[in-house]
Amino acid sequence: MYIIGLLDIIDPRSINKKYKIYPFRVMGELNIKKSWNEVSISMYHDYLDILDDPNFNDFDKRIRILELFTGVENGYFDNQKPKDVQHLFDSLNFLLETPNSELKDYYIIGNKKYKLIKQVSELTAGQFVDLENANQKPETRLDNLHISLSAVLLPCKELTNIQKLANKSGLKTFPRLEKYCETPLKETQENIYKNCSIADAFAISVFFCTLFKAFTNCIQLYLAIMSKNKLAQALKKLRKISNDPKIPQDLKMKMMETEKKILSEAGGIG
Repeated sequence: MYIIGLLDIIDPRSINKKYKIYPFRVMGELNIKKSWNEVSISMYHDYLDILDDPNFNDFDKRIRILELFTGVENGYFDNQKPKDVQHLFDSLNFLLETPNSELKDYYIIGNKKYKLIKQVSELTAGQFVDLENANQKPETRLDNLHISLSAVLLPCKELTNIQKLANKSGLKTFPRLEKYCETPLKETQENIYKNCSIADAFAISVFFCTLFKAFTNCIQLYLAIMSKNKLAQALKKLRKISNDPKIPQDLKMKMMETEKKILSEAGGIG
């Protein structure tokens, strides 16, 4: 997996997270990422691009990843000693872990509050279609992760104090959530792409993969039951017709053979 793609180049020695004491005389203190919770979806994609770039050797990749996760300009570490660069790179030990976090009801993403829709039955047709389209091809699911999240995270409305009081008293109900696409979908997708942590994104993605797998199994079971019910009704009509004395005997024999074949293929319905 990409997440452990650097296992062969990371020195697994004891890691000191207090990078302030590293011997970088010109660097001072760097705002280095300490967990996947601080890494956005867009930054995670950039990280994967570095890993996949054939133009970088292993040490080049470490430098580019440090630049990415510290926010410094390109070339910032070029004049540092390799051992010092490696020492700082060792603080990125979370790269050895799978991005993950606890599932929440609400998320603050880019200073905007969103509610996670956890029930398939609560999704609109538009949300369901967009979610399916974003996940049709396994090879593009990660690229479309922010699109999938945009379908299941609805922006919360900013209610006034009077509106909140009206809701609480029951005098009038003001909707707490926006309708799907009330905020332009591209705007929601861009905000999630740039500001949602990859840890939260993975947690939501895993949840919906599990949910949709169960949902799909239920749908398949439902369709199978409906098919069997319809088949049973068809067999009932077939038997009724075959018992009609006006039907020629040779046709009755063919109908009986057809009935036996259907029963055999359907596992004994009837």
